[in-house]
Amino acid sequence: MFTKKAPYTSRPSTIAVLFSICLAAAHIYQCYGAEIRAFPDSEHYSNLARSHLPELLWQSRPPLSIAIFRVFLDTPAAMCLFQVVIYISAWSTLFAAVAYTVRPLLLQFAVTAALFYFALYPDFAQWSKTLLTETSSISLSVFAVATFLLWLKTNHWLYLTLLVSALAVNGQIRDSAALFGLLLGAVVGVVAFVRKNRIAAVTTVLILLANFLFSNWSAAAPGAPALNARWLFPMFNIIGRVILPNPEYTAFFAARGMPTSEAVMSMSGLWAHERDIAFYVAPELEELREWTRSHGKLTYLQFLLAHPRFVLSEPWKDKKNWLHLNNLSTRFYIPKNFTAFDSVRIGFKYVYILNVVIVIAFCLLILIRRDGDALLRLFIVASFFLIGVAMAEYAFHAGSPMEVPRHSLPTPLQAVLLLAVAAALAKPIENLNDG
Repeated sequence: MFTKKAPYTSRPSTIAVLFSICLAAAHIYQCYGAEIRAFPDSEHYSNLARSHLPELLWQSRPPLSIAIFRVFLDTPAAMCLFQVVIYISAWSTLFAAVAYTVRPLLLQFAVTAALFYFALYPDFAQWSKTLLTETSSISLSVFAVATFLLWLKTNHWLYLTLLVSALAVNGQIRDSAALFGLLLGAVVGVVAFVRKNRIAAVTTVLILLANFLFSNWSAAAPGAPALNARWLFPMFNIIGRVILPNPEYTAFFAARGMPTSEAVMSMSGLWAHERDIAFYVAPELEELREWTRSHGKLTYLQFLLAHPRFVLSEPWKDKKNWLHLNNLSTRFYIPKNFTAFDSVRIGFKYVYILNVVIVIAFCLLILIRRDGDALLRLFIVASFFLIGVAMAEYAFHAGSPMEVPRHSLPTPLQAVLLLAVAAALAKPIENLNDG
């Protein structure tokens, strides 16, 4: 059962309010005067947004991402203003959640200051002035973690409803966010089960599992005649960039029916859009297209299961980009005149190191407190850490190794958000035995 007490109604923390005001002023300053930047994906989204409403469910982009572009069709300035507002609102909600869940005051201040600092990182903040869906997804992820902390504190149905809603909406904006929602939903389900709230546990997991399955279904649906299922683009990237350049991998796919004609092998090393989108339109590659549609996903899954070393190691060969270890890996995407605030920059590698230290600290806590609360806190912290790793793996193996800094943003974001989660769990979980 849920707690019967009212949700968070305390007076706003002075720390949270001050940092929220500073964030609003700083982010508006970052974006003020910056040119709105569009990309090839922006035009594609806009074109899809002109489709009939029912078709939005199975176009070559997640349905709610197209819906956002439909709302702001031909009004890019309004879309950027919307993104600025939701970005500030999401982080401000997290500041408030930290204020409500973290004690002592010094720890609360330190964590909020760290979140404020990273919220202004151009890696996360620059997307407010771009015509892409990154800001919407980042904001929903931040908001989801804020409501997760409030739900942990209060065990109130309102926060669980907001959490599940944010994760579900995010999953229909970006495909990778559907996986994030499913994984975090599993964590929520375990906590709810421990709290003896079986209905909430089962309902949460089922909703987010259905959300994930729908995301995968819409990615595979054929859509309008002029479009292809959106999973084909990353699949062609994987064939061109990963499989064909490696004779062993090519032999594995060929043994399962993939054609290896001279025309197919000439695509080795190419992206799906290169050579005038030959993967999609070249007559000599029609046999490859038919095989990919019929057997590509299953064969790739068999390949991943047969090559665990590849699964675990391949993304990390380019770890500087996947983990954003380079100084501002997303520099290519920064809009002109955007104020980056990057003169003093703490590298993400230090955040990852701190994440490891946090997990070790919670492991040691079990040696001190041999009880279920300590074990549950370790489970939550370790799960958040592993979700970041899983998101990097998913971005590579399901999203293809293209535009790595943009597609791998969930990993450093997860590392930053873990700071708030760990601080909230520095003391025992309240309402653990509500039932």
